[in-house]
Amino acid sequence: MIRLKKSTASQEVPLGPFVDATDGFTLEDGLGPIAASDIKLWKNGMAAGSIANASSTAAFGVDGTYVVTLDATDTNTVGPLVIIASPAGARPIRVECEVLEAALYDSLFGTVGIAANVKAVDDSTSAANSLELLMRTLVFGASNANSTTTVIEVLGGGLVPAVSDSVADQLKGSVLMFNDQVQTHLRGVTRRIVANRIEGVSPNMTITVEPPLPVAPGNGEVFLIYGGPTAPLKMIGTTPYVASHVSAIANSETSAQRLERFCAGISSGVCGGGGSTVSVVAAIIDSFSTAANAYKGKYVVFANDTPTVALRGQAARITASTYDGVIGGTLTVDALTTAPAGGGSPDLFVILGGGQLSAHQTADAAARLPAALTGGGHIKASVEAVKESTQAASHLKLTQLAVASGSLGNGCTTLVLQLASITPAPTVVDQLRGRVILFVDDASSQADMKIQGGRIVASTTTSVTIEQPLTSEPNSGNVFVIV
Repeated sequence: MIRLKKSTASQEVPLGPFVDATDGFTLEDGLGPIAASDIKLWKNGMAAGSIANASSTAAFGVDGTYVVTLDATDTNTVGPLVIIASPAGARPIRVECEVLEAALYDSLFGTVGIAANVKAVDDSTSAANSLELLMRTLVFGASNANSTTTVIEVLGGGLVPAVSDSVADQLKGSVLMFNDQVQTHLRGVTRRIVANRIEGVSPNMTITVEPPLPVAPGNGEVFLIYGGPTAPLKMIGTTPYVASHVSAIANSETSAQRLERFCAGISSGVCGGGGSTVSVVAAIIDSFSTAANAYKGKYVVFANDTPTVALRGQAARITASTYDGVIGGTLTVDALTTAPAGGGSPDLFVILGGGQLSAHQTADAAARLPAALTGGGHIKASVEAVKESTQAASHLKLTQLAVASGSLGNGCTTLVLQLASITPAPTVVDQLRGRVILFVDDASSQADMKIQGGRIVASTTTSVTIEQPLTSEPNSGNVFVIV
């Protein structure tokens, strides 16, 4: 089967080898050029009496084989295309082709991979719409050489998409994160934006962050801006299957680009030996920053399939970090319930969040976002690349393994929530402390609970206590996620 590109000229198809009409085995090298009238084309859906001649003759190639060059008219119908050639003195031959849409042909035989447009997530079109809206809240840009450790001057004409030049502090309260394509000391570093403005008549926007960066950004250092108090974040969850390349989200290629840049700013790691409840020794952290305290203020979150059961889904704020001079380091954290393990079955984690944000704000902006990005719909898909980055997809998978979900039971108050079900289930007291519970915008949730949430300050195996009261007492059956 020879695949051809629809309505495209200059596509060559070999015909043959032709053999002698009498003895059936002698190669016929003297037939050419084979007349176009001796080359018939049957296109998909064509009536038997409408079979057309090829647009050109077939020139001799080698060993009884001839080559016909098809034009845009020959290939203007998607589907099967059968070529039958019967020159005088040779036995006829038949060649089967398939004409593909131009975009599909380029995806199969080009360098960009098969484009995927996510229309539904876990059979939910509304979840895909929410994901598309989420991607629209992301902004990215790059620094120029005039930047300092506290004031980043934006390279060129500004951010993508553009932020209004006339609105002061439009980005205040959002989070700025550098991806893993920048200098080592800035990889994965995240800071809170405290101001943004335009310098006089210059086209270059400035962004002020705190606390100071470990080093001043150079020219062309790429960063992502996300979060903020009005970001429409939604929580969904699913299980991935067959590989796909996400090049568009709800028809938006820009959204896929922002997703890739967000995932590039997440670090994942494997625990080594010697850790404790307040010290995570990392044997490996991808894109590890060598600067002291580069991860201070961020969160370490253990995967839901990490070997130590009591650590699954736990999160702790990083209060200090050091580099071991190779590919890992030590993260000093708020107290965990159990010391992480290294050795033959090491615990797995990701690093999320950033800056000196409050626990609620960091977990809400950094942990909710990646949990909203799992894939799966009518065609089951395992996202193995995000904008051709397999590392970004690996980071994305690990963030999803750190999310728990379930539903409420009876007897809830505005501060103490009874858990009817939760997966994975906590096994020790305060295993969920420091994490954030969020109610899902779901048909089973009561209207005034949707998208509410709070930081967990205490937990048992059947309940959680949150820091600030909800607007009302939630009913049994409300669906939640814990990030």
